[in-house]
Amino acid sequence: MNMNMNIHSSSEMNMNMSKTIYNSGEKMNTRKRRNKRKNKATPIPHVDQGTNKYANAVPADLYDLDDDDDFGNFNINEQNLMCQAVKVAEVAEARRQEAQERYRQLQLEPTMDASDWESDGEDRESVHDKYSPPSQQGQKEDMVPISSRPVIKILESEFQRLAGEEKEAVRLKGEMAALSQEVNLLKEQLRQQEEKATSEKTRLLTEVSGKLEKAGEAVLEIEKLKEDCETEKRKRSETEECLAQQTELTSRLQAYMDKAVTEVQYQWWQDRAQLLGDVMHLRAALHHAQVTQENQRLLWAEQQAKVTEDNCHTTEPNQVQEETATENPEREEDKTSLLDQMKEELSTVKAELKQTQEDLQTKTCQWEDERSCLLTDKEEICRLKAALEKAEEDLKKQNQQVDVLSGKDGSRKMRASLNQAQKDLKKKNKQLGEERACVLFLKGENGKLKDALAKAQEDQQQWEEERTQLLSEKEDASKLKEVLSQTKKDLKNERKQWEEERTHLLLQTEESSKLKADLSKTQEQLKKNRQQWNHERARIQQKLDSCKLKEDLHQLREQLKDQKNKANKVRADLILEQESLKGKLIQAQEKLKAQDKDFSGLLREKEEERSRIRASLDEVLESDENQKRKHHEEVSQLKSALHQAQEDLSRKTSQWEEDRSQLLAEKAKSFTLETSLNQANDDLERHKLQWQREKASLMESIPVIQQDCEVNETEIQTQTSPPNDTEMDELRRLDEQLEAVRRPSKRSLKKRFTGLFKRDTQTS
Repeated sequence: MNMNMNIHSSSEMNMNMSKTIYNSGEKMNTRKRRNKRKNKATPIPHVDQGTNKYANAVPADLYDLDDDDDFGNFNINEQNLMCQAVKVAEVAEARRQEAQERYRQLQLEPTMDASDWESDGEDRESVHDKYSPPSQQGQKEDMVPISSRPVIKILESEFQRLAGEEKEAVRLKGEMAALSQEVNLLKEQLRQQEEKATSEKTRLLTEVSGKLEKAGEAVLEIEKLKEDCETEKRKRSETEECLAQQTELTSRLQAYMDKAVTEVQYQWWQDRAQLLGDVMHLRAALHHAQVTQENQRLLWAEQQAKVTEDNCHTTEPNQVQEETATENPEREEDKTSLLDQMKEELSTVKAELKQTQEDLQTKTCQWEDERSCLLTDKEEICRLKAALEKAEEDLKKQNQQVDVLSGKDGSRKMRASLNQAQKDLKKKNKQLGEERACVLFLKGENGKLKDALAKAQEDQQQWEEERTQLLSEKEDASKLKEVLSQTKKDLKNERKQWEEERTHLLLQTEESSKLKADLSKTQEQLKKNRQQWNHERARIQQKLDSCKLKEDLHQLREQLKDQKNKANKVRADLILEQESLKGKLIQAQEKLKAQDKDFSGLLREKEEERSRIRASLDEVLESDENQKRKHHEEVSQLKSALHQAQEDLSRKTSQWEEDRSQLLAEKAKSFTLETSLNQANDDLERHKLQWQREKASLMESIPVIQQDCEVNETEIQTQTSPPNDTEMDELRRLDEQLEAVRRPSKRSLKKRFTGLFKRDTQTS
């Protein structure tokens, strides 16, 4: 029904157009007849040329645009677009030329001659017949001559063409409705994608800010570690200075050295514990950051794959879809397999790292327990040393007291004996005369006794000196052995501590350098992620622009259809009214120029869009390859880190075993020292008993010698005159010699001082 109505309306329009043409022709004939004699104009080209051009140029070329069914589905090939654009440009140029020629002809029509008008009248009649309804044409067939029948055939073909055009217009309306629905769906999809993009953008911004904050915290912690290392270096230099001073003053400042060493050890252990805690915290933070980064990267890769698939489905042409239809499943399978492998490798690496951390914790606990036990043993050794020193001091004091007491008793006895001797001398002065005969004999014996006493005294002095020297040398040797062993142990411990500190500091510097490298890597990865996100945003923006361009193309198509309808109306209006035709022709020219510009711009934009799509596809492929490469690099880095952790664990275990063996050796040495101390105490007690026995024997021999001396003196007094001062001096000298014999010899301060620094050949 609609088709019939459209055909009927078109036939009525053709009849009205024919009537107007006929009336205008009659008016023009009357006008020409009046002005025939006045004006003589030059001949103009025939009207049929313009009308035939106008009738035959537009339809066949213009309606070729509707042959492509894929134009509304936004899946047009570039060649079809180029051909259609060229066709539209050619049609527009032909219309413009025809309109200009028609305008010139209409301007020149009032100056025609009668002869020309008669020639044109036939053409007008043909046009009238062309646009007249079929009923009138049938009535005029009898009136029309045979020569005008081809014109009637042309009108029938054009009528059929108009009916086809009406059908195509109805079909185009249906296509326009479907296209409008598709455009609405695409708009909704674009809105959803924009919302997803904004949410993803906010999430990524929050993640990036969190990563930047973590990186700043890690940098601050690294700076703290640097400061701690510098302080540790300063403390180490101070300890080295202290050690140099202690080596110079080991004999004088041993107690101070022990205190300083203990303080430095305590401080070093505290700093070491703090540094180990900080390092473990940093490792945990770094591991957590790496895990979070890996998860975010996987999520981003999945979302990127989804976005690329959706956009490729919506924007790629049919050829690209057919080519990539076979490749997409393989890529998806590769991606899924790679993701599964990544997850398995990460789980294994995490389990191994946890196991290594637990082993390290257990080893550190065991090492600290053994260290505490060894420290307690060391404290016991120090306590035993202090007790031994106290015992030695007590022995010295007892010896001094014994010497003092023995000297006092001898002087008292000598005084008592001298008093008694004086009394005896007074009583026995009378008997001296009787014994003068025996004086010479007694003098000889007295000389012999003096020589024997002198030899005995010299031997006794030499024996005592040798004995005291041996005892002092033995004591000094034992002390020197203890001091040297202690100093050697201290030096060994300090060297070990220094080496451990040095290795620890080197490890810390390596770890700090590794942390710096990891931070730089994380920053580079963040930069790369930002760049990729910017590329993705630009690509999405380009796709949005391409969708907008497609909408603009659709609008241009609608405009072309509207212009087509307008052209039909203009064609009718040109025949109806000359004045309105001028303005419409000018508007048509301006619109056609704008359309030419728009078509050229659209062609350029389409080429740019094609290049952008190709670039985006290349970027997607490159990003996939980069992600695979990054994944392999990260897996290799994790494996190397695991291998390094295992090596560190083995090295620490070996070091721990060495420390344990050294500490056990020190414990054995301390046990041997305890046994040697016990033996030294036993030897001291035995020597003390022996010395007391010798002292008792000497004290017993002194009164016998005094009695012999008294007997000799009495004999001498009896033989000779009373004793002179010389004899008294000799007696005093003998008493002094006896006291000197009784008194123990003391070593000089110089010998004592040099004895401390003597080296024992056995210990050295």
